[in-house]
Amino acid sequence: MTSGQSPSHPSLASSVKTFVFDWAYNKISNSLDIQQFGNIRATSASHHLISFLDFIHSHLDKRNTSLTVAFVECKKAFVLVDHTVVINKAISLGLPSHLRAWLADFLTGRLQVVCFQKHTSSYQQLTCGVPQGSKMGSLGFLILINDALTNTLHHWKYVDDCMTAPWVCQSTTKTQTTQHF
Repeated sequence: MTSGQSPSHPSLASSVKTFVFDWAYNKISNSLDIQQFGNIRATSASHHLISFLDFIHSHLDKRNTSLTVAFVECKKAFVLVDHTVVINKAISLGLPSHLRAWLADFLTGRLQVVCFQKHTSSYQQLTCGVPQGSKMGSLGFLILINDALTNTLHHWKYVDDCMTAPWVCQSTTKTQTTQHF
């Protein structure tokens, strides 16, 4: 941002990124996992928790039913994103080639620098990862995690936090229960 530019007036680059994000999101939105509540329009952490808690309460009200829940936190999920995997998954979601090219360009050649107090590191080129807090970074991560847990009947995702809760009758053996995971 230049010294004369007001924060209320976004730069052309920012406007273009938003336009491309909206275009790409609209192209793949029907293919996104309906149990992903993070970075999805018209959803929130509240929707995520309400859906999960509703599932728990409705099943625990049933007689002779127990519940197994697994919580998965993907540590450094945004930092470790493999760009090639994102682009290949974008292909499988049907993202048009011109929008994949924008996404690939956004992901590649990024530089990182760390400033702490009065010290600044040298620039390092990033070979993986997506910028957290950016629309295109969120899109890349949505594409990456879209198929996670989709082979389980009951799952919930909020960006990089995942939960699965296969309900089982008390008569089910431990072996049968662990096969859900």
